Amino acid sequence: MTQKLSKLTDEQLEAALMKCKTKNHWQLSNDILYKLCKDHPKHTDPQEIVAKALMIGRIYAAALERIKVKNQHSGDDFYFNAIVPLFQDSELDRKLEVLNGKRLMSPVYLR
Repeated sequence: MTQKLSKLTDEQLEAALMKCKTKNHWQLSNDILYKLCKDHPKHTDPQEIVAKALMIGRIYAAALERIKVKNQHSGDDFYFNAIVPLFQDSELDRKLEVLNGKRLMSPVYLR
């Protein structure tokens, strides 16, 4: 059985949009992560790759070590021997270069 959704009033819609536009509790964490990625945009230096992978994994509860096969790598070996080569061999920098200077357009209702 599906439930019919009620329509929002203009005031409710405006309040919801304003709430989306305001800074949230996670803004500082996001800003720090974005700054890390802006200051270290490439994926060639092992320390930079590991720093970004750890930050993203820990901030967003998506840690890459959750997927590792037991006994394949231990401790830091997992990041430096498994994850770093994946990023270095991925051609990610070439793919991201295509996006350089481009902006995502916000939907009209978020402007």
